[in-house]
Amino acid sequence: AAVDVSAIVTEVAEAMVPIATEGDRRLIVEGGGEVPLRGDRQLLSQAAFNLVENALNHTPPGTTVWIGAARAGTRAILSVRDDGPGIAPADRAAALRRFGRLDASRHQPGHGLGLPLIDAVARLHRGTLTLADGAPGLIATLDLPVS
Repeated sequence: AAVDVSAIVTEVAEAMVPIATEGDRRLIVEGGGEVPLRGDRQLLSQAAFNLVENALNHTPPGTTVWIGAARAGTRAILSVRDDGPGIAPADRAAALRRFGRLDASRHQPGHGLGLPLIDAVARLHRGTLTLADGAPGLIATLDLPVS
């Protein structure tokens, strides 16, 4: 169905701001304007929610997390970035592997399925999930075709 990625970003941010505030973090929405595509709204919402939740759970208090959506030609870009410690380039492939838990997160709840599920949602929509250096922090980007 027709989905507005920007509306998903706004809804996820509204739901997650209280959680961010409670953890002494800031959550900021970037961008604006409609970013339409055809896709599964529930899966895309869950992917965006999981990206923000990961950023809030794996960064220290005082961190700022940004979520945004933009259109780049025939692509819809949903990104979550933070100014936390990030993930070392050598560890990013492990973070995307099912049950791939990095040493820094072993003491936290979870099974290492969050990023692999987000990656599966991206692939289902003929897109990609990438993890990049935020200098500082991490940028997680869903790059999806608009049609």
